[in-house]
Amino acid sequence: MKKFTTLLLTAVLTVLVFAACGNSAPPVDLEGFQKKMEEGGYTVQEDPAAHTEGVCETAYVAFIPDKSNVDYYLMSNEQQAKSLFAQAKAQAEGYMDGESLKASTSTNFSHTASYKANSADMTFWVLRRENVVIYARAVSDQADAMKQLLTDMGF
Repeated sequence: MKKFTTLLLTAVLTVLVFAACGNSAPPVDLEGFQKKMEEGGYTVQEDPAAHTEGVCETAYVAFIPDKSNVDYYLMSNEQQAKSLFAQAKAQAEGYMDGESLKASTSTNFSHTASYKANSADMTFWVLRRENVVIYARAVSDQADAMKQLLTDMGF
């Protein structure tokens, strides 16, 4: 009986671990992005300059002047998204050069990646989920609201 209980407990824990590690929800689509950002008081506009045939299918920017910006990129494939994520992360790190960096965190998995950095006056997020990349910036007093918006969008 003890062996059966141990095996059962091990099986249940294994299932729970794999369920917690997997994030099967799809990345936010363009309509979901637009809706969430407009509900948050953002102006949402297409960014045709970022659209590149075969690389970036859709690019939008949402902003509140002098407060925060969120760039949404739907890339042609996951490899293009990984490349854009690396470029956006480098851009955020470049901004932080010379700033008083308070903290930064970075994770990178097969289908998702995230980077967050805080300075005295600004917070940056670079997020990737499959072929969607989000690059967000917010002044410090808007960081909590931005974090909630990103969470609501599945990031």
